[in-house]
Amino acid sequence: MPGGYRAHGRWNFASGSRQATWLGAHVGVIEADGTKRLKADGTPEIRTIVFPLTSATMYDVWDVIGLKGTGTDSYSVDNLFIPDRFSVVRDDPAGGA
Repeated sequence: MPGGYRAHGRWNFASGSRQATWLGAHVGVIEADGTKRLKADGTPEIRTIVFPLTSATMYDVWDVIGLKGTGTDSYSVDNLFIPDRFSVVRDDPAGGA
């Protein structure tokens, strides 16, 4: 979509998320026709996105005896707009904005 991306998904094992103000995720890019966006080498394009914690739904799933302080919960977003400036191609030394 022009100017950014629409994100949908749920991510687990978000260590430290209880202390965070921003979250990040790795996402595949799906084109308007439903196909995966591919990089020049033919592999799927994976982007790293960041967004404010307040944009996510948090799930308190970390019920353990040890490591309680890590706050390793889950979070999701639904139809969240991510501006281009908050997204980069993963594993691209140049940033691949």
